[in-house]
Amino acid sequence: MKRIISLILVLSMILTFASCAKVPVQDDSPITMYIGLGNTKTTYYTALKELIKEELGYDVEFVYSNTLDTTNTMNQMIKNGDLPTDIIVTASRTNEEYQENAFLNLSTETNLPDLFTSNQIKQIDVDGSVYQLPFSTRLIGIEYNKTLFEEYNLELPSSLEEMIALKAKAEELGLKFSTTGATLTGHGFNYLFHLLGTNYIFGADGTEWLANYRSGNASIDEFKEEASYFEKFVEAGLFGSIHSEDWNASTEFKETRALFYFNIINDTYSYDGFQYDDDGKIVGAEYIGDEVVAEEATDGIAVEIDGKYVLYDEANEAHQGLTRYNIPGATVLHDKYGSMPWISENGNSNCYVTYNNMYLAINKKLGEEDQAKRLAKIVDILELMTTDKAARLFTELYPDGYVAVKDFSIDNTRLYADFADSVEKGYIMPWYYNEFDNECIVSVGQVVNDYLLGKDTFENIFVELDKDNTAFLNHTPKTLAKVSETLDYKDVAKLQCVANALSSQKVLDDNGIDAKIEVSILPYVNNINELPLEVNTPIVQSKIYKGDIEEVLLNSYIQGTAAPVIVKMSGSDINALVESGYNTNTEFGVDKTFDIAVMTKNGISIDDSKSYYVAVPSKILVDSYDKYLADGAVITKDDAPLAGTTLEGLTMYFENHQTISKTNIEWK
Repeated sequence: MKRIISLILVLSMILTFASCAKVPVQDDSPITMYIGLGNTKTTYYTALKELIKEELGYDVEFVYSNTLDTTNTMNQMIKNGDLPTDIIVTASRTNEEYQENAFLNLSTETNLPDLFTSNQIKQIDVDGSVYQLPFSTRLIGIEYNKTLFEEYNLELPSSLEEMIALKAKAEELGLKFSTTGATLTGHGFNYLFHLLGTNYIFGADGTEWLANYRSGNASIDEFKEEASYFEKFVEAGLFGSIHSEDWNASTEFKETRALFYFNIINDTYSYDGFQYDDDGKIVGAEYIGDEVVAEEATDGIAVEIDGKYVLYDEANEAHQGLTRYNIPGATVLHDKYGSMPWISENGNSNCYVTYNNMYLAINKKLGEEDQAKRLAKIVDILELMTTDKAARLFTELYPDGYVAVKDFSIDNTRLYADFADSVEKGYIMPWYYNEFDNECIVSVGQVVNDYLLGKDTFENIFVELDKDNTAFLNHTPKTLAKVSETLDYKDVAKLQCVANALSSQKVLDDNGIDAKIEVSILPYVNNINELPLEVNTPIVQSKIYKGDIEEVLLNSYIQGTAAPVIVKMSGSDINALVESGYNTNTEFGVDKTFDIAVMTKNGISIDDSKSYYVAVPSKILVDSYDKYLADGAVITKDDAPLAGTTLEGLTMYFENHQTISKTNIEWK
C-alpha cells in the first residue's frame, strides 16, 4: 500500500510540474502582412490573398500605412523593433544597422534566399546574412522603338562607336534619333550614373571608390577622369531632343516617333495613337487655326466651323488625341517598344539598372520556439510568392517589372525580352539613386540637366557633387526635442491637436481675425492593424518613439495631408462628435469608427451651452460640413476655409517644449 501511495505521489508531482512547464501556444489567427508602400494597389493584394487561400488554405490579413512619410514611418517601427505584423513589405531597403534587431535571419532560419537569383541576393547580403528579399525589380535601360528598327532593318548598337554610327545613319534616313526627358532633376542624375555605372562604378574599382567617397575617404578626381565617357556621349548628341518644360516625356516620345527615348523608368510596351510633329500637331490632319478638323462624330463633341467639324472635349477645349474620332488624313501609329541595356564605351559591360521597389521580411519574433507553426506557414506563403504563377499576379500590375525569383520566366511580354539571357546571367547593376540623399540628387541632377541643355559646364557637375557630398559628411540632424517615453497613437493625436491649434491661431492672427481657438480634435487608431487601406487622412497612425525628435523625421508623425480648418461649433456638437467617434463610411465607403482625441486650451471644460472656435480636419465633419459653411461657422478668406498646417504647429510646439512625455503634452 505504501508503495502504491508513493507511486501516486510521484505521478501527482510529475503532473504538477508538467502543468507548470511552458506549453507552446500556437496562434492560428490569420497571417498578417504590413504593406509599407505608399502606392499600394489593392487588386494585387486581393488576388494574392485569394491565391494563398486556394493553394495553402491559409487566411491572410493586410495592414496598411497611409502616413505622409511612409518610408520613415516604417523605419521608425523597424528601428524600435515595433513591427505590427508577421510579414513586412517595404518600398526600399532597410538600414543594415536595424535589420538584425527587427527581422528574422532568412539565411539561417529558412531556405528562402535560395529561391532568388544570386545576383539579386548579393545586393542585399549583410555580412553573409539575408534579412530582406528583393521581390520586385524594375529593369531600367534605354527604351527603343522596335517597330522603327524593324521597318528600316536597323540593328541595336552595343557600344559608343556603334551608337554614333547609328545616329549618322538615322539622319541619312530622315529619322528622329532620340528624345530625352530632362524635366526632373532625377532624370539628369540618373543619366550620369546609369552610363558611368556600366563603364566604371559597377566594376570593382568603381564600387570601392564610391564606398570610400561617400564615407569621406576618397577624392572626386578618379570619378572625374572616368566621367569623360558621359561627356563623349553628350557631345556626340546622342541624347537628342532634350525637354526642359513640364511635359509628358513618355507620351511625347511615342507620338514623335524617335528611335530612342531616355527616361528614368521604362514603362511603355506599345503605342496606338496619332503621330505628332515638332509643333504638336497631328501629322496629316487638317486644322482650322490650332483646332484639328474631324468628320461628323458619333460620340463626344464635334462643333461645325465653316462647314467642317472641330473636336472638343468635355471641358469645351480643342482635343488633340482621341483616336475614336474620324480625322481625315491623320497618321496613326501602332508601334512596339523594347528596352536595351545602358551601353559602356567599349560594349564589354553593358548593363540594365535594377530598381527594387518591394522588399519582403519576416518579423524576428517569429523565430521564437512557440511560434514555430506560424513561422512554417509564413515560409509557405513566401515560397508560394516566389512561384511563377504567383509572381505573375504582381507583374500583371507592373508588366515591365522583373521579379527577382528563380522560377519567374522572362517571356516576350517584357520590354527587355530580347535581353532575357543577359538579365538572367546577371548583367544588371544597382540603382545608384539609393546611394545619395535627396538634396544631392536634386542639386547635381539640375546641373546635369543644365549641361544637357547647354546652360552649364561639364566641370560644374563635379563641383556640385563634391560640395553636396561634403555637406552630407558634415551634416548633423537638427534635434527639435526629446521624448522621454514612447508616445502611443492617442498621445501623438493629442500632440497634433495642440500643433493644429497653434498653427490655426497663427493663421487667424496673420489675417487680422479676432478669434481665439480653444478646442482641437483629431481621430486616431488604437492599433495600426485597425486601419483599412481606403481610409487614410485624417487618422493619426504614428507613434513617436523614445529618443530625439529630428527635423527630418517630422513628416513621419503626420497623418497624411489633412490640414485643420477653423470652425465655430457649439459645445453640444463637440461633445456629441467626440462621444460618437469619427465614422469613415460617408467619406470612404468603409464602415469604421475611430476614437477622437480632444484638447482644450488651459484644460477648460466644454460647456454644451457655449460655442467655441475649433481646429478640426474638415473630413471628420463630412456629414455636417456644408451646414457649418452655410451658417458662416467656418472661418474663410476669399471663399476658402482658413487652414493651418500640422507640420508648422509641431515645429512651433517643439520650440517651447524640449522634453516631452505622456503627461506633459499641454496647451496653455
